[in-house]
Amino acid sequence: MAEQKNISLEKIKEQFVSYGIPKELMETENAGGREILVIEMGGKENFPEDCNISICRFSEDSMALQLMVSVIGGLEKDLSEDISRLLPALNSGLRIGNFGLLAEEGFLYLDHAFLADGLSEEMVFDSLIICFELLISAAVGCRELLEPLISRKKSIEEIDPDDFRIIRI
Repeated sequence: MAEQKNISLEKIKEQFVSYGIPKELMETENAGGREILVIEMGGKENFPEDCNISICRFSEDSMALQLMVSVIGGLEKDLSEDISRLLPALNSGLRIGNFGLLAEEGFLYLDHAFLADGLSEEMVFDSLIICFELLISAAVGCRELLEPLISRKKSIEEIDPDDFRIIRI
């Protein structure tokens, strides 16, 4: 689709500015030879640390957008191991995306990609904003649910995995 050729990280940034995110919180970075738009959220008040957005072009007429929300970073090894046991429960209620964990790096994230083939530019941007809102909501919910474990107010043995199935997006 011709409109998709015009989609760029700069245009995505403009859409997020229109959505209300200050442009000062966004920058384009090169990660492993791939350009990504990073939206900083700071990780305070249960907000995720950031959201990375990238464009994957498969052919002239085929592309996808990927969003990765950094839910929690800097987890100690034992907490990473505990959270890894909760991943099936965390993912059980998700309709889009999935939680993942890089245990050796202590990094919990939420990831989602969608194929934009056949969508107009407006539909791609609308879908991107909706996915962003849903992923941020799920990440905030996850941080709130994990807080007792991370703050060590509860041990993994005191956590009921069924409590994590309430994350619904």
